[in-house]
Amino acid sequence: LSGSGALKNVDIAFSFQFGPGTFAPGESTAVVSLEGSFTLSSSASTLEIEIGGLTAGTEFDQLSSTGTVNLGGTLDVLALDLGGYTPTAGDRFEIINSTSPIIDTFNSVNFPNIGFNRTLTWLPVDYTTDPNKVFLEIATVDFLGADFDEDFDVDADDLAQWERSEERRVGKGCRSRWS
Repeated sequence: LSGSGALKNVDIAFSFQFGPGTFAPGESTAVVSLEGSFTLSSSASTLEIEIGGLTAGTEFDQLSSTGTVNLGGTLDVLALDLGGYTPTAGDRFEIINSTSPIIDTFNSVNFPNIGFNRTLTWLPVDYTTDPNKVFLEIATVDFLGADFDEDFDVDADDLAQWERSEERRVGKGCRSRWS
């Protein structure tokens, strides 16, 4: 099931249960409003969340439920290059919110370790700051090792910068030995 907008049902006890398979909100990024409860009911269930910036709906996926959210299965986080987003340590993403406390946790989480031409590390999924919300947070961000000028590519400019820094390092070492 994918798309954007609200999933609705007139029956107040309605619930969305996702068994084996992947639930991906939106065609790209979206806020999907669930008027009822949401359950990942199988260990083979996957919730796919795309992140490409800091704004819910246009730059990252978010589920918003008016009922109970029961987690399980796998959270699969994907980094989208939407252009213009530069991640920094501490960037937080509210990926799920509910009118009721979230029940349980994901069985496993897959975070991208590279995105936006950078190496990313993530904090563990935050289920505790607010019991009605689930947050993701970037712990550290590093440029790719060979991108010395930090312009999002590895090219001759990077080689030239590395050679200059290597010459300074070696040159300083020589001067300091003979001083």
